[in-house]
Formats: sequence, C-alpha cells, structure tokens
Amino acid sequence: MNDITHTQTNNIVSNIQIFQPSEILNIFSDYLAKNATSSKVTFIRGIYFKKKFDASWKYAYDIVRDENDQREITIVIPPSLRDGLKDGALVLLGGNINRALKDNGTIQLQLYVTRADVVQEQAISEEDMKRAEIRNAKSRIGYKNVDSILEDILYRGQKPRVALVFATTSITMSDFNAGKDAASSQIDFTELRVPFSKPQEVAGLLSKLDQDNSYDAIALVRGGGGGIEALDDLIVLESVMNLTTPLICAVGHVEEKIFIKNIADKVAPTPNGLGAYFKDMVESVAEKRSKSRAALVEEVKKQYIQQIETAEKQNKSLQEQIEKMTKASNAAQENFKKQSEDMGKQLQTLQENLKSMQKSNEEQTKTFNDNLSALQKTNQQLQESLNNATAQATKAVAELSTANTRVKDIQTQLSKSQNKVTLWCALAVVAIVVAIIAIAFN
Repeated sequence: MNDITHTQTNNIVSNIQIFQPSEILNIFSDYLAKNATSSKVTFIRGIYFKKKFDASWKYAYDIVRDENDQREITIVIPPSLRDGLKDGALVLLGGNINRALKDNGTIQLQLYVTRADVVQEQAISEEDMKRAEIRNAKSRIGYKNVDSILEDILYRGQKPRVALVFATTSITMSDFNAGKDAASSQIDFTELRVPFSKPQEVAGLLSKLDQDNSYDAIALVRGGGGGIEALDDLIVLESVMNLTTPLICAVGHVEEKIFIKNIADKVAPTPNGLGAYFKDMVESVAEKRSKSRAALVEEVKKQYIQQIETAEKQNKSLQEQIEKMTKASNAAQENFKKQSEDMGKQLQTLQENLKSMQKSNEEQTKTFNDNLSALQKTNQQLQESLNNATAQATKAVAELSTANTRVKDIQTQLSKSQNKVTLWCALAVVAIVVAIIAIAFN
C-alpha cells in the first residue's frame, strides 16, 4: 500500500512545478520591482524617531510612528534632511515608497525621503520620549519566546513555574481561574499581590522575582478600568526592560492601549484570556506528546522489524562465511600436516648431515693439532739454530773489531817503517787475518 501511495505521489509531483523557497522569493522580488510605486511621491505624517546612525552611512534608517497608536514605518533619509529633524517632532515627509522582500518571506515598506517638513517641534512629552527610548532598547535586547520556553518545559514532563502578580484589591483571580481550567495540574502557579497604583513597589517586586531566579515566567494580571496607567510609569517600564525572566502582560481590556504591552515578551488580551492561553498550551502539548508517542511507537516498531530483517540477512551472510571459513580451515590443516611431514624429513636429513660434519670436523681438528705440534717442534729447532748463529755472529764481530784495531796498529807501524819488505809482510798478515774472519762467518 505504501508503494502504491508513493507511486501516486510521484505521478502527482511529476505533473506540477516545484520551487525552492529562494526561487519563490526571487520571483516575487522581481514582481515587486516591476510593480513598484516608487515613481509616485507619497506624503506621510507622524512622530519622528531617530535610530542608530553612522557618519559613514549614505542613508539613515529611522522610523515614523502613528500619532494615535504604536504602528510605524521605516524611512530611508539622507543625513542632509535628517539633521533638521528632532526626536519626538511631528513631521510631514514626502518620498517614494519601496517594497522590499526579506529573506524570511516578509514584505517591508520603506519610504525613501526626498523632502521633510516639521509640523510641530515637540509633538510628544519628555516622558513619551523616554518610553520610546525604552522600547528601542527592548528591541535591541530582544523579545523572549514565552511559548517556546514554557512548551519545552512541558514536553520534558516538568511543571513550568509561573509567578502571577495581581493587584492588591483586584478580583481578577476569578477571571483567570475561569480561563485556565485544569492548567494548574501541569503548571505551578504562584500568586502574589502588589498595589498597581504604586509604581515603585511594582518595579521592586518584579526585580525581586527576577533576581530570585525561581520562575520560568512572570505575569502581570489585572482587569480594565482606572489605575492601570500607573504601569506605564518609567520606573516600571525600565524594570520590565531589564528583566531576564520572560514577562507576560494581561492587563486591561483589548481596546485599552497601555505602553507596557509594547515591551512585554507576551501579551494576553485579558486575565481570562491569559488563563485560556495556559489551558490551550497544556492541552496542545499533551496532544502533541500523545501523537509523538504514538508516532514514536510506530517508528520503534518499524525500526524493530527492519532490525529483525537486517539481522536475518546478516545471520545468513555469517553462516555462508562460516562455511567458507570451515572449508578454508580444513584445507589449511591438510596443508599444515603435509608441510609438517616434509619438515620432519628435512630435519632428519639435516641431523644426519650435521653428524657427518661433526665427524669430519673432529678428523680435521686432529690433523691440525698434529701439524701444529710438528710446526712447534720445527720452530724450536730453528730458534736454537738462530741462537747459535747469533752467538757465532757476536763472536765474529768481536774478533773483527780486534782485527781492525790490529790493522790500524800495523798501518801506523808501516808508516813509520822505511823497510818495504816489512810493509809487505804486514799486509800479508792482515790479509791472513781477514781471510780467517771470512772463513769463520761462512
């Protein structure tokens, strides 16, 4: 059945054109560019607010807010026109409207300002200016995703901790309880009271709850009527802006406009609506967890079947491998047996050769020793002969030395003698002595 469905899906897909998100964005970006209204000059009137600007920029990206509510439009204005405008001034701006398609799929309207006139130098009070600064600061800090934070805790099977801050004399708790239904079974609510008419005490309680770090969210809860404007006091707004704990604002009726809603991380229309918000969240998470659990069971079942099939395939493959390995092992054993027998025969042959070599070595050693003894004997005889010859030579040298001395004496005598016969006799004597010495050396 799954295969049929997959085939049908492929047939459907083959008959339609499929786009990637980037392709859709490019198509509409081209469409907006072709159908732009930038050729027509448009005039807008509102409260002007400056945003961050660097002197190196060609244009500034400021905002113009509606005089009656908090809706606004981004303006692209050159520094030459910007320098003549002040924060909080009521201005009349003219220019061309451009529609820009963002990467997240949203379309942003921007007014490229070509002319600017000041209608009123200070259209809002100093406090309103500070509120606007607080709002801009909150935008830079960023708004916390209360839904994601609380849902994540519920998905983990835990109870989110929520501090409910009510006015001291308010009966709003009943409205809240009517909306939350059974949400308290999954959310840990803590009720606190503070006089909303005293901004200092409200700001102090909010800061204390934030510093305690004991809550996942803080909710300001109050019905409509007089006195809620105290929540727009600057000290309360600054406290809300600096909170690290997410803040939910459920103050007043839907039609009542108070500034604190602009910097709250989440806004509920009424106290009853806040209770319904928690109830719907608990039910939604429970439903999603149930579906995800069923899906998980199905997925686990599917994975189990796949694992069994895979295991069977692996088992079959392993059995085939075992058979191959068994055959290879038997062949290896036979080969080893044959090699062992061959090695035994080779070892026997080597032992026999070694025995023969040892016998031959013994014979050669005996012959060598006999020859060495004979050589030593011959050497001894030669040494004795050499000693005798050395002694004879020493004696002959001594005799020769004596004869030389005698010859010198004779020569001296002959030189003094004038008798030639005597000379010749002496020479004869010398000759005889030399001959005797020569015979002795031979």
